[in-house]
Amino acid sequence: MVASFERFFSMPFLLKIIFLAGLFSPAIAITSVLTGTMLAPDTPRYEYGAATNLTELFLLIGSTIPAATISVLMVMKRKAALLLFPFGYIAASVGPIFLSTFREDVDYIMSSVLPAVAGGIMAIAYLFFSGAVRRYFEHP
Repeated sequence: MVASFERFFSMPFLLKIIFLAGLFSPAIAITSVLTGTMLAPDTPRYEYGAATNLTELFLLIGSTIPAATISVLMVMKRKAALLLFPFGYIAASVGPIFLSTFREDVDYIMSSVLPAVAGGIMAIAYLFFSGAVRRYFEHP
């Protein structure tokens, strides 16, 4: 347990932010769906916020689990995390597609999904091209 904290504190600053975003992505997804913050103001709220049923909610949560798992792999200094990160990020980014409200109000929701995709592209570039990240994963 102490070694995990030491590994976290030895991470470069931006890698810590990427780690925390991935680790908390399921909580962020649940909160934004249940509160309906991802919906346009005039869109009706459902029993589960933006999700019309539990299946949609669980599919959205399930799409964010790979990002959280990959974040744990980053702290464990597994080089596979660097290769898996783009797949986890893509899975988390396409999660809103499972919501029927997404298909009804595509323009409004895409205005928040597209900046997230752009941020993901920058994070991926940082992971693959940063010397600090490379050094972090090289030293056990």
